[in-house]
Amino acid sequence: MGGTRLLSAVLLLLVAGLALAKDASSASATTPSGPPKAKVEITTDDLHGHKISDPYRWMEDADSPETQEYVRAQLAYTRSLLDPLPGREKIHARLTQLLSIGNLGTPQVGGGWYFYTRREGMQNQPVLYVRKGLNGTDRALVDVNTQAADGTVALDWWHISHDGK
Repeated sequence: MGGTRLLSAVLLLLVAGLALAKDASSASATTPSGPPKAKVEITTDDLHGHKISDPYRWMEDADSPETQEYVRAQLAYTRSLLDPLPGREKIHARLTQLLSIGNLGTPQVGGGWYFYTRREGMQNQPVLYVRKGLNGTDRALVDVNTQAADGTVALDWWHISHDGK
């Protein structure tokens, strides 16, 4: 329930920011005429007798200098629209406050072991914890925050066996 409220609040703030963007005449005076144009380079695959065309397949190579330049240009364009908006600092401060409470995932039980995720305050990623029984001591099982301080490594999904091993 709290996550739904937080998501609703974030969406409301984003909509308000977009409305401000339309009205911010100072932003339009300093922004490019539009977003950078992506080149179209059609790649066609034949999947089970169906021709599938993908005009932007080249962007899937994240290490390509061409892809990186396009992403940099998109980011610069986005920043040119968002940075001049009034009230951004206040919105940022409020979102930081709301997100700093952390969260606790739903426990899953396997063989008398309890597994759950917990993210403290400003941690980038939640930590997977385990404990033996209800009164056991919590132990960090997987902490991806130790693998990448910038939060770019995440535990995307996990599943426990019936016996908890």
